[in-house]
Amino acid sequence: MPDKLNEIKDKTLGYWNKFDKKQKKIIISVFAVVVIALGVLGWAVSRPSYETLIKCTSASDAAEVKKLLDSEQKDYELSEDGLTFTVNKKDYATITLLLAENNVPKTGYGYEDILAGNSGLLPSMSYEFSKTYSHVMIQFQTNDIEDVTNEITRKNSKTE
Repeated sequence: MPDKLNEIKDKTLGYWNKFDKKQKKIIISVFAVVVIALGVLGWAVSRPSYETLIKCTSASDAAEVKKLLDSEQKDYELSEDGLTFTVNKKDYATITLLLAENNVPKTGYGYEDILAGNSGLLPSMSYEFSKTYSHVMIQFQTNDIEDVTNEITRKNSKTE
């Protein structure tokens, strides 16, 4: 067995010594680059991916979310402003249910928040449109549909 190993060693050294210094440097450099590239690729693939869990509207809501995540020992990252929480993608569903189960955060979005542009769902609207829409929504909520229809008709006739 040791004779076989010595034979392999001698063949390998004989093959390696066929190359001049410049060729040896190139082979070693290419080998080093390939090893480093594989290491970086392995690191990037094994890194957990994070997804935005919630963007709190106030510091008190953020403190409540942080307290809950810490008490449950969940892995999360907090943005620099302290309002946006990102969690590991594989834990996203579980943590979302955990927040819902504990009614955290206590504040939520209403149509006023959406119109004000706080939700990111709609582009910001003009103040006049927002005011008119809010008025129409209040009338809908009070089942004053005839007034809503008249309001919309009146607004449309003004713009034409």
